[in-house]
Amino acid sequence: MNYLSLIIMLPVVAILVIAGTAIVKQPQLLSNYHSFTEEEKASPAFHRYLKSVRNIMITIAIVLVGGEWLSWWLNSNVYRILSIVLVCILLLYLLYVQGKISSRMKRKSRIYGIFVFVLITGLVVFPLCRGTSVSYTNETLRISGMYGTEIPHTEIRRVSLEQTLPEIIWRTNGLSVGEVKKGYFRTGDDRKVKLFLASDKAPFLHVQTIWNEDIYINSSRPEEIRKLYLQMEGKYSIR
Repeated sequence: MNYLSLIIMLPVVAILVIAGTAIVKQPQLLSNYHSFTEEEKASPAFHRYLKSVRNIMITIAIVLVGGEWLSWWLNSNVYRILSIVLVCILLLYLLYVQGKISSRMKRKSRIYGIFVFVLITGLVVFPLCRGTSVSYTNETLRISGMYGTEIPHTEIRRVSLEQTLPEIIWRTNGLSVGEVKKGYFRTGDDRKVKLFLASDKAPFLHVQTIWNEDIYINSSRPEEIRKLYLQMEGKYSIR
């Protein structure tokens, strides 16, 4: 876990835990406290809501730390993104509890819920739909975006241009929406492969590393993959 993430994360987690613990006895700490009527504040549903706020704030603190730790340990940003998505889901549940206080709050919760749902959708879909940028410069293959990597020419064993993919059975640490696939997957013959696919259309650039890693890349513009292959094909360390 890098130091900058720690510096940012730990104070946030501490504030969440401390504020969440105090909020049951000090409801005025709620940012929306004054949006409740006196009748709503006196209701049993409001006190249940306060306890839910406490529990969810503490849970969010745990989720953020867990997502950051997993992202560092497994060297994958996907866990950081998943932790943020889970936080949004917890906020949706909190809005559901808030809606039980009164019919007025139920209407407000629905409006906020739509906003949070759109946010979750954006967090999941945008990283997948965003095009992957691939280039070969300074004798290094660079793949940007989620699961991106840089592979120097000394670590590349072979490149080839394929018209078909191996049979993909399941994902082990990746994201998949329709034909778009990014991350690590397993094949029918139990090989682990890394995919950067914008669609299931050929051609596919197949890169094999000296670490026995198989990477398959394509683009919504096939000519880019063909151009990249021709650029890499004749390099002295690629055979």
